[in-house]
Amino acid sequence: MTVEIELKLAVSPAGLKRLLRAPALQSLALSAARSQTLDNTYFDTAALDLTRAGIALRLRKLGRRWVQTLKTRGSSQAGLHARGEFETAAPGGVIDLDALCALDGVAKLLAPFRASELKPLFTTAFRRTALDVQLAEGGSAELAFDLGEIRADGQVDPISEVEIELKSGSPRELYALARQLLALEPVHIDNRSKAQRGFALLAPIQSEPAKASAPELSADAPAQHACSALLAAALEQLEANEAGVISARDPEFLHQARVALRRLRALLRLFRPLLAAAELDALKPRLRSLGQALGACRDWDVLCTETLPRLCSGMSTPEAVEALAQAARVQRLAAQVSVRECLASRDYTDLKLALGMLIAELAQPVADDAPALADFAQLRLRKAARNVRRCHSEHDPACIDSLHGLRIEVKKLRYACDVLGSVFRERALRRYVRHLSELQQLLGEFNDAAVARQRVSTLEDIEPYARGVVEGYVAARTEAARNALPSAWAEFERARRFW
Repeated sequence: MTVEIELKLAVSPAGLKRLLRAPALQSLALSAARSQTLDNTYFDTAALDLTRAGIALRLRKLGRRWVQTLKTRGSSQAGLHARGEFETAAPGGVIDLDALCALDGVAKLLAPFRASELKPLFTTAFRRTALDVQLAEGGSAELAFDLGEIRADGQVDPISEVEIELKSGSPRELYALARQLLALEPVHIDNRSKAQRGFALLAPIQSEPAKASAPELSADAPAQHACSALLAAALEQLEANEAGVISARDPEFLHQARVALRRLRALLRLFRPLLAAAELDALKPRLRSLGQALGACRDWDVLCTETLPRLCSGMSTPEAVEALAQAARVQRLAAQVSVRECLASRDYTDLKLALGMLIAELAQPVADDAPALADFAQLRLRKAARNVRRCHSEHDPACIDSLHGLRIEVKKLRYACDVLGSVFRERALRRYVRHLSELQQLLGEFNDAAVARQRVSTLEDIEPYARGVVEGYVAARTEAARNALPSAWAEFERARRFW
């Protein structure tokens, strides 16, 4: 088995041709460009059993030769695909599972499907122009420019993309080259393989909002490697929610995308001692700017789908705030447009590539004296808890801004527990996080009320009565949260530290 590591970028057909001719790219060439037409047929059972198992089976015609290839699901993040690949000849253009199963590791993969009937389900046909290039740090890669289409059940999906396959060197170098291409043309990261796109034509899947996943961490592992895994998981969650954010059919996609972004920012803060200052300084303002765009849209989502409906449910005349609700919906639509523009921008693509570079760099081997995760986590958790106690001792219960500052520090501690707590005793962690979550939720009540007040204050031509209704609702929630805060803090203080 070989492990294929490649980065896939979508680009317009005109942009694809311009990239091929770009002098900056030609200067990196190690060989002359070579072109060929590739005709491929993908096979599966009628129930798509192989696909559900994360396996793609392809038959490809190369001139007069036929080759069959089996690919495993592997991983995909920030455009980088890493997956197992098995390949053998297929004389006569017929799938030969016996030949594939003779390869080490394939028999076990295909064992559940040997008795199943395989049939051709869709085809891809494209012209590939390939070029070997030198990478910035001494590695090499193959650049493949593919132009054609996927055909499935009478449907067609155009192919216009660049694949950068690593031949030698570090995956970090692939991201560096992709950023060079982005500077030449507005390319976009595409985490879907051609096989995934073909099966999507056959059986469209309604995606669900992607929640955070927790990679398995070892207490003895280098903290740097844990940072790489955690950043990768957060970036994967952000990307998995992109399409849902753009479609705006369910506000939960935006919420989960914002959670992923906050995790990215929290991780960069937590692991700051291990990161180069220049990398952080470059990433922080860009992540903050993206967070502001997603946050503004999320504020309008909450106001329109949670706060105002809750308020109206207790009114005898809910129509009195309908004009306000309509004005809020208009602002929500405008915020959604801004988010879509943000996600379609070159800067957003470059931000993800920069994060991919950082993740790949952190995954490299470390020195023998590099800190272990358990020791590093203990120091960072202790500091985060200390900041919460300091902020609480200085806060003014009557000041919303002061309470907001306390909420931020509590949230930082909560994220630290979420991402670092798994290396400690589970029961103690669970008990501590329960009390911390209750405190965070209560402080969130203050924030939600303050945000609702601020957003409503920006709306024009709203009747004073409607504004007064919202103000009264916000004041009541704020007061209730303020009265409950001392008890919640006392409960949190009694929680035993798990580290």
